Amino acid sequence: MKVPFFHHFTTLRFLSISAMALLIGFTLASCFDQATSEWAWKNIAWSIGLAGGLALCLVLFLRFRVHAQSLVKAAQQSRELAAEIAEHQQVEEALAERATRLEAVRDVAVEITRELDLTTLLGLITRRAVELVGTQSGVLYLWDEAMQVLIPQAWHGHEEWIREVRLGLGEGIAGTVAQRRAGVIVADYHTSLLAHPALRERTGATAVLAEPLLYRDRLVGVLVLLNPHGIGRPFTIEDRNLLTLFAAQAAIAIENARLHGTAVRRWEEVGALLRATHTVMADLDLQGSLTRIAEEASRIAGTSYVRGYPEIWIGKK
Repeated sequence: MKVPFFHHFTTLRFLSISAMALLIGFTLASCFDQATSEWAWKNIAWSIGLAGGLALCLVLFLRFRVHAQSLVKAAQQSRELAAEIAEHQQVEEALAERATRLEAVRDVAVEITRELDLTTLLGLITRRAVELVGTQSGVLYLWDEAMQVLIPQAWHGHEEWIREVRLGLGEGIAGTVAQRRAGVIVADYHTSLLAHPALRERTGATAVLAEPLLYRDRLVGVLVLLNPHGIGRPFTIEDRNLLTLFAAQAAIAIENARLHGTAVRRWEEVGALLRATHTVMADLDLQGSLTRIAEEASRIAGTSYVRGYPEIWIGKK
């Protein structure tokens, strides 16, 4: 164990002061000896002087010991204070970083909420998630309720083959996250039991972070972020917490875009019905009215072929 420098210093001071005290004691005793050379109690005077010197040494030792203890205590308090200051600085830095990230999530949430075109929105969500966490690539899967599969709808940093992937519940990391309705961090993708065999070789990822997209406890999709081999850093709990906040906002934005698309289609259908009604009321030609009604019905149904009975045809027979 290394002895602090001030301990050596205080020991030297104590020895110096003790030597001085003894010197003073011997000097006093010598003075008494000379002054009382003719006295009968010469030996007593010498003993008194020596005892006085020793008493002085003892007093100085006790005072110096108290002083040394106070120095040790002050040094310990200084170390504790320095450690506490360092800890506070680390906490402040962590809080500042968290505040910065939360502000970034808020800004991105505002941005994606304004986008109402679903295709554009999905690409925007994927890019912003990659930028927010600081990774290299990402894929956004949407849940197809009819087919019961996850289908890639947007990706960043991936090749086009990813569009052919289909994952059921429990298949691969995305399917597992969808099944569990909870996010996951995979530090070593190549050795993970959750990795999909077909994707493991083609992605080249070493670390994966995935989070479900849930809207009112209903599965909307899964957002998966990947770090390729030799690039980036391992994902952390802070990264997952950040992606969880972002995923909640992304799910809301996706549902808003879907509702907007549905509302637009219904409005177009209502407009087509109104035009058809206006055509019927304005045209007395029965055949012409039926033909225009069939045309509007074709636009509403989104098909180029409509047949009416008995003699109305739109499109190829």
